[in-house]
Amino acid sequence: WEEVKKVRATQGFSSTRVEVKFREKKTNKQQDLEDREAELQAELAEMKKRHQASFDATQAKYIKDKATLEEKVSVLERKIAELEEKEAQAKLGEPVDDDDEDDEEEEEELDEDEAYSSYSPAKKHGKALKPSDGKLALQLALQKEAEKETLQKTEELLKRLKGKEPKMSDNPFDERAAREEIVERQTRLKRPPGDPIYIPVVRDDKGRSDTDAQLSKAEKRRRDKVRGLELVLRVSVNGRLLRKADGRVLEVELQARAGAEFSFKAKETIQLAPTSGLPEIEIHVCEGGIMRGELASVFVPTGEEGLSER
Repeated sequence: WEEVKKVRATQGFSSTRVEVKFREKKTNKQQDLEDREAELQAELAEMKKRHQASFDATQAKYIKDKATLEEKVSVLERKIAELEEKEAQAKLGEPVDDDDEDDEEEEEELDEDEAYSSYSPAKKHGKALKPSDGKLALQLALQKEAEKETLQKTEELLKRLKGKEPKMSDNPFDERAAREEIVERQTRLKRPPGDPIYIPVVRDDKGRSDTDAQLSKAEKRRRDKVRGLELVLRVSVNGRLLRKADGRVLEVELQARAGAEFSFKAKETIQLAPTSGLPEIEIHVCEGGIMRGELASVFVPTGEEGLSER
């Protein structure tokens, strides 16, 4: 941008036709103060809602976590009670039906006198007791202790969680601090109440500012050279220059517009035949006469529409 500004200043185009001015609009200070207070109250209400929503979310999480731990404690207590009952049965012997007793005697090939005691209260009711199983009782006791340890840890977690129950009184909404924050932001970002509003007005009817009297000698010589310059256009498609029927490169002469500097129009029109796909079209601006040097080139954008529509 700095280079562009330097060239524009050198060539006498240091200003533009576009002009931006600001129109002053007076305001009512009392109305501004009322509007600020209304904005402040609306923002305070929004901040209160966000604070309440944050507390509600925290409380909902606490209730959910508490219910989960309480359910886990209940499950562990029932499991420990079942293990204690099984452990006692393994130590004393478990009652079984007489039919089951006969089946087990055949499988284990144990004598009735060795396997069961003839003196058993359950025998009177058609049932017998298995002998105590010390190995099973030990396994059940170890499992029970592990479950008790888990239960103890879970109860400790539940106790700590209950001690952290969220309460609005622990973190109340600080309306004074919120108000001060809003007022500070309004003071920093908004105009003072009663100050005028400046509305931008853009105009594009300003006359050109460059005159020959303001130009340097070097710029005058450059302009004289441009006025007498012959310019031609060459067109290339996919990197190949268009040619006439006799094989010479096709050139379109540019003619300066009357009363306008650095503005030209082409003396003829080139129409390209439609092809498949989107070709790469490039326009080359060249000097006419003997030099034939290329001054500039530009690519022509091609879209989805056909070339015949351009």
